[in-house]
Amino acid sequence: MSSAQRNASTAADYMWISERFPDLAEAYCFTLVHKPSPSDVLARLGGQPEPSQTGVAAIVNAAFDLLDRSDNTRQFVAMTTVGDWTLSIEPVGYLGVTAEKALPASSGTRWVSHFVNISLRMPLTSAGLQLLRTAYG
Repeated sequence: MSSAQRNASTAADYMWISERFPDLAEAYCFTLVHKPSPSDVLARLGGQPEPSQTGVAAIVNAAFDLLDRSDNTRQFVAMTTVGDWTLSIEPVGYLGVTAEKALPASSGTRWVSHFVNISLRMPLTSAGLQLLRTAYG
């Protein structure tokens, strides 16, 4: 067996999100931003701090609650660090793939987003230095 055959991935290899996080799986945007801290990314997006949440169910509930409280004008974004990167998780959100937000916020860094909702799947959007590099969908 060749190394390519041993390392071949199938769609089943990527079903973990649906299996482990069903509340999140139908509508989310994940974004990785290289170097800026979560608070810096929030500022770049023009956001406001909300109370901290822990766990997928808590952030999904907080996202829907914020949408309801703000008459669908604000989106909840959960953030944490992963090494030198900030991971942004947006339940039912899309800021990470919205050019008007992502392009200016990505200035001077690397920004990689993945967006899914019930009717649209965008496997990868990558922006950096205010240049939209890739968008699939």
